[in-house]
Amino acid sequence: PFAQTTIDHTEQALHKHVAALLAETDAALAAIKSKEAQVVAEAQCAIEEASSRLGAAQDASTSAQNAWVDADARVTGLKSDKLAQQREDASAKLEAARAAEETFRAMVAAFEASTAPPTNPGDAPAAHET
Repeated sequence: PFAQTTIDHTEQALHKHVAALLAETDAALAAIKSKEAQVVAEAQCAIEEASSRLGAAQDASTSAQNAWVDADARVTGLKSDKLAQQREDASAKLEAARAAEETFRAMVAAFEASTAPPTNPGDAPAAHET
């Protein structure tokens, strides 16, 4: 009887202790799961924010690169067009200047011919003596 009572009492204590340990284990697992869920949710939010920032940065980079390419193409086009236009303008101005020079030289020659004294004294009209 004493031994049986001791064994029964020990078994009850053991069952209570095992039950308490199981309860603590369940509580610890629940706390771990709760903390894990919280950390996972925070990590997902951080990932979404980082992904959003990355997308925005990539979009901005792409837009900046496209703008640079467009500007570079325009500059190249302007250089090419401008040089061709300048060449044409310079050529036209040169031709106009040459034509103006020829006209000027012809006018100078005509003026000099009309105001030059005759080269032979016999060709000159007779001077009237008074």
